[in-house]
Order: sequence, then C-alpha cells, then structure tokens
Amino acid sequence: MVIKAIHRVNKISVAIKRVPCTFDDMNHMKYLLREITIMRQLSEKEGCTHIPQLYEILIPEKYINNIQKISSLFLVMEYVPLTLKDVLTGNAKDDN
Repeated sequence: MVIKAIHRVNKISVAIKRVPCTFDDMNHMKYLLREITIMRQLSEKEGCTHIPQLYEILIPEKYINNIQKISSLFLVMEYVPLTLKDVLTGNAKDDN
C-alpha cells in the first residue's frame, strides 16, 4: 500500500509505502532486502531520474529493540503522481 503525505520537516510531497515484513518467510525477506538495496543504490546515483528517491526507512518505535516482531516497514520516498500502468496505457495525468 502506498499513500501520499507531506514531509513534516521539508514540507514536500512524499510517498509512504507500507511493506509487510515477516521473518517467518525468508524468501519474502530476501526479496524485501533486495528491493530496498536496489532502491537505495539507485537513489544515490546522480542523474537517475527514472527511480523515485528513497529518503528513509522507518521502523515502528515499539519494535526497535525486538526486530523479530516487526510486522511492517515504511519506505519514505519521492512522490511520483503517476503509476507505471498510467504511463504504459497512456493515461498519464498529474493529480497534484
């Protein structure tokens, strides 16, 4: 699930992606780690305009000391008003 929000500090539009996280399924965790690693590497590259910038990864405070119980991570990234489906079907419009 992805929602649009306003960053409290920078006052810019951001997308917050809630990612289910379960340590019971190692294949899912490997996929999640791979996705985050690739996004972080591409976010750090200059001139990479086709991938949303990853600003931060949030873990709910109550799980900071017990990562085995984390149920979700939150990826805070650059807000992009279009979906891949919109671009591919030609329905690209800015909803800002």
